[in-house]
Amino acid sequence: MQIRTAVKTDAEGILAHCRRVLGETDFLMTETEEFKLTVEEEEEWIEQSLQSGDLILVVVLYTLPQQLII
Repeated sequence: MQIRTAVKTDAEGILAHCRRVLGETDFLMTETEEFKLTVEEEEEWIEQSLQSGDLILVVVLYTLPQQLII
């Protein structure tokens, strides 16, 4: 397992994870269909967050057999 600061190249994996989580239950305030962020928008948000220093973004990477989960 690896824990590190998020970077712009994590945007696609973060969005995929968010969409997967949003589809797991009906008890969240946002539904999968409402979640329309693009990779470019997520990259921009990550970059702004890193530059502002107001938010710490971390990702946890761990590998399952034949699969990388972000």
